[in-house]
Formats: sequence, structure tokens, C-alpha cells
Amino acid sequence: MCDETGEKMRDTVEIEGKGKKKLGIKSSFILRLILFCMITSFSVVILLSAVLSAYVSIIMRDDAIGESRQSLVAMNGFFEEKMNAVKRFHYGMYQDVNIRCAVQTFFAGSNTPGEDIDIIRQCSEMLNSRYGYADNALSGVSLYGLEYGRQAELLQTGGFHHREAAMQKMLADAKEKSEANISENRIFYSVYLAMGEDDGLPDGTLSIYDFIREPGNLTHIIGILAFHYDLNKISGELKGVPGEKSRRILVLSDKEEVLYSLDMNYEWALVDGGNGFREMGQYHSMGAKIYESPQYLMGVTENERFGFRVVCLTDKKQLYSRIRSLNVFTFSMMGAALLVVSILVLLFSRRISRRITIIMDGIGSIKQGDMYTRIPTTPKEDELDLIAHSLTDMCRSLREKAAMQQQAERQRNEAVLCQKDAEIYALQAQINPHFLFNMLEVARMKAVVDGCMDTALMVKILSDIFRESVGRGTVAAIGEEIECCMLYVRLFEIRRESSISVKLDVCQEIRKSRIPTHILLPIVENALVHGLAEENAVISISAHREGDDILFVIQDNGPGLTDKQLEDLNLQIENYTSREKHIGLANVNKRLKLIYGSKYGVRIQSRPGEGLTVQLAIGTDGKGPGEDYV
Repeated sequence: MCDETGEKMRDTVEIEGKGKKKLGIKSSFILRLILFCMITSFSVVILLSAVLSAYVSIIMRDDAIGESRQSLVAMNGFFEEKMNAVKRFHYGMYQDVNIRCAVQTFFAGSNTPGEDIDIIRQCSEMLNSRYGYADNALSGVSLYGLEYGRQAELLQTGGFHHREAAMQKMLADAKEKSEANISENRIFYSVYLAMGEDDGLPDGTLSIYDFIREPGNLTHIIGILAFHYDLNKISGELKGVPGEKSRRILVLSDKEEVLYSLDMNYEWALVDGGNGFREMGQYHSMGAKIYESPQYLMGVTENERFGFRVVCLTDKKQLYSRIRSLNVFTFSMMGAALLVVSILVLLFSRRISRRITIIMDGIGSIKQGDMYTRIPTTPKEDELDLIAHSLTDMCRSLREKAAMQQQAERQRNEAVLCQKDAEIYALQAQINPHFLFNMLEVARMKAVVDGCMDTALMVKILSDIFRESVGRGTVAAIGEEIECCMLYVRLFEIRRESSISVKLDVCQEIRKSRIPTHILLPIVENALVHGLAEENAVISISAHREGDDILFVIQDNGPGLTDKQLEDLNLQIENYTSREKHIGLANVNKRLKLIYGSKYGVRIQSRPGEGLTVQLAIGTDGKGPGEDYV
């Protein structure tokens, strides 16, 4: 379909541009251009993918660090609460004088069996009622006397597995620490591990214990208060810790012994002895410190009060595995897309070059001056069709602009002719005006000698009008135009042998404004000749500003016009040309429109018996095609 359309377009151009030089374009240029764009795009995509991967890696690392901090805080709070429970119960026993003394006598072995049973009952009641301590992971609470080996179970559940082995390990550890005279504020731990059934996950007990000291001699340790926790049940309580499935979270003693591991893997050895880790101070917050090595992210929080720390270890290889998979998929798809696009480029480059050749042929025709060139398009309306439409529209615009220039030239010529008509109206002949003025002066003196004073005055006024018209040029001040009109009114008064009342209302601020000459005089003459009443003749002339324009109003008290007469007059004014033999309202209207623009000119209003009102709207600056001739 594209090939057939291209052939038709080529035939059309050859018919329209017959005899003109053909302009062509090589297909290899299009091919190189498209391949260059493809390679550039592919390179940019690779670069963006690398930058995006690095950015996503940073985001994932920051998210992992944030989850690690949350995990560290949660684990630290969880185990701190367990150890606080031991401290609270121990403190309660110490505050109750009766229980404190009873426990001392129990460890000393000086009680009867009944008294021992009573002591155990009192401690159990305090544990169950006074403190209300309920913990699903708690397997048992025990008292142990180190000197006489006395032992009492304050709480025991059915889930306390490997009880004897766990207690033996705890007692051995406690005797070792008691001989070291450790501070009374510490809490101590002992972990017993045993393999689960069928060699499954480890099954064991975490014992958290505190030394019971003699009240009068705090350096003398007489017994142990121990809380025993099932490790598997602790894991059940920590199911909601962030990142429990994607990283290792461990609780370590001050001797690097694993007290608890969330993944139940109790083997622990710091990678490279911790030498490969660098501290990331900008991520330290919430009591957690963050470290990084090439293989791992590690978060650590220290509990100085109870002497343990929580470690969260994230494998970076596992963390970034999804990014690597995404990169492999992205580059594979890009390679496949590049292969497919390359094939499509080879198939369509010839068709594109043919259409570009047609457009270039059209441009050649325009260059040779054919403004009627029309470049054919296809129904697809793509970018090349847009170029073809633009070139065709450009030719049409150039033709219209040339026509407008011709019209403007004709209007300028008409403005020149109108100006010349106005000058003829002011003075029919300017050949040797000095001779004309002398002759008028001779006629005036003759009239004075003969005693014809009115005739002498009329000749004097006429001479002044001619002298004023010859000396002003193409523009004059509004005040000068008004004075010329007043001379003309005076001339008509002598002719009528009756006075004419003239009402002037001209703003002082506009009297020096410049307007084209002979604009007001034809209007005043029209009023004097056609519009005055037989008696009490009145002419009013007003001028004031309206915005940036000047509005003149000339009104008489004559008989006025009928609607038909007003319509004919307006039609004559609008259809006036400089080729007509008379000068008047139509000439003034035409000059104003040519000089100032189409919205300016003459407006006439009249009713029978109400006289004639003529309004002239004049701009302050020329805006029309004839402004250069003002």
C-alpha cells in the first residue's frame, strides 16, 4: 500500500513540476540516520539502566538498613523485657521482708520440710498473683542454693524439655561467674541446645538468671533466681519482626556466645574477624550502629545494662539478586528489540526516502519561484505529511501576503490623491501665490476707495484664508484649524448680512495637538451652505479627548435630513473615491480612515427639524496605510 501511494505521489510531482530540475536524497542517508538514532538510544538506555540499578541498589540498601534498625530495636526490647522480669521479681522478693528471710533460711537448710513447702508456696503466689507474669515462652522459674544445693521450682510447665541438662549447664556457668565477683546489676544467661527430632532444628532452653545475695553482705552470693525460656516458643513470639526471613538476627552475650538466633542457626563466626567492615556513621540512629563489608550489611545494638547485644546480618548478594535478574532480563529484551528494529529499518528506509525525495522536489519548485506548488500527501497524516502541508500553506501565505502588499500600495496611492485633492480645495492654484495675494490686496484697496467696506472686508478675510492654507503644509494645530473655520464663518456672515452664532467648546489641553489640515473646514462649510436656519443661525464646535483619541462634534440648527436622505449621504461617504470631482464629507472620511485606521472617520446623525450633527473621531498616532502622507 505504501509503495503504491509513493509511486502515485512521485508521478504527481513529475507532472506538476515538468521541465524543472529534480532533487533527490539517497536511501543510505536515512539508513545511517535511523541506525545512529537506534545506537544512541540503546547506549542511553544502557547508561540509564546502570544508573537506575545503582539508584535502586542504594534504595534497597537503605530499606534493608531501616528494616535492620527496626529488627534490632524490636529484638533488644523483647529480650530486655525478659531480663526486666527477672529483675522485677528479684526486687519484689527483696522488698518483702518475710519472703526475703524465708528464702535465706531455705538456702541455709535450717527449715523443716513443711516450712520449705510454705516458702515455695509464698514465692509462687507472689509470682502468679502480685506480678501476674504470663509468658507463653516461659518454661519454668527456679530457686537454687549454691552453698547447700537446695532447689525449688516456683513455676514449671509441661514444655520444659531437657530440664536436668539445662540446669546443670546453668549451675556450672553460675558457679564460675559467682567466683569472679561480678557486679550486682548484671543479668546472666545460659543456653542449652539439643538437636530436635529427626535431626531437625535445634531444640533448647535459654536460662536467664540473677544472683541472690546476702542482705547484710552483698558480696556474698547465696543463691540463684532463674527464668527458663523455650527457644522455639520465643521464635513463635518473634514472627512479626521485620526482615525475619531475609537476614540473620542473633542475640549475643558479652563473650560472643549466641543466646538466641531467629533462624535457629546457632553457629556464629564474624566474617574476616570483622576486619572487612566499615562503620556507616550517617545511618546510626535509634541506638543502632550500621557496618558494611563487600559481602554483608551488619547492624548492631548494645544493651549495656544487661550486657548483651543484638546483631542483624544481611547478605548483599541475596539482597541484590532481584536487581541482577532484572538487568539480565532488560538487556536480553533490548538486544531482541534492537534486532527486530534493525530489520524493520531495512524494510522501511526505502519507503521513507522516496517520500522525502518527493518533498525535496517540491521545495526545489518553490525555490525556483513557483508559489502555486502543491506537495501531495498520503492518508496517513504523519510527520512527513505535516511538512508537506506546511510547505503548501507557506506558498498560500506568500501569495496572500503579496496580494495584501498590492492592496496596501493602492491605498497609499489613494491617500496621496486625497491629500492632493484637499490641497486643491484649500487653494485651487499655487502658481505664484505672491501674485494672487497682491491682486487680492489691490481689489480690497479699490473697494475701500469706492466706499464698499463690506466687499473690502470679504476680500481681506479671503486673502487671510488663502495665506493660512498655503503656509501650513500637511498638518496643523487644532487651534489653527479652529481659527481658519472662524474666518470662514465671518465671511459667510458678511454674505448673509446677518450674524451667525458660533459656540466653541474646545479643551485648552488639545489646542496644540496636530491633526491633518483641511479636516474641519469642509465640515463647517457644509453646515454654512446647507445646514443653517434662515434666522438665528447657530453652529456649535466642540472638541475633547476620549481615551487616547480626540472627538470633534460640529452641529447646526438647520432643517435636518430625512432617513432616506441620511442613508444616501452615508452611502456616498463610504463609496467615495479620489476620482470624483467634488471635495467634502466623503473626502474627510476617506482621509481619516487611511491615516488612522478603519475605526476612525465621519459619523452623521440627523432628524428632520433638528439639524445635522457630524462627529469626527481622530487618533493621536497614525495607524493606517496612509500615515506616511500626513
